[in-house]
Amino acid sequence: MKRLVVYPADIKLLTGKSDKAVYKECHRIREKFGLGKKDKLTTIHVKDFYHITLEELEMYLIIPNREDNLVQVAK
Repeated sequence: MKRLVVYPADIKLLTGKSDKAVYKECHRIREKFGLGKKDKLTTIHVKDFYHITLEELEMYLIIPNREDNLVQVAK
């Protein structure tokens, strides 16, 4: 895994939800794990929230210079 922090854009690719829905989802994840408003969401938080593996999550992370990012964004 090359990244630890997960951003709303990553969650948008993972869920296919709108921007507003993604920010609400981030809020729900923070609430579940007792994080503050400014605390970062990590790959561990997101994988546990969605009950997926790190490998599955890694497919949706936007990583600079990764060729398959273009395929994900186009979907």
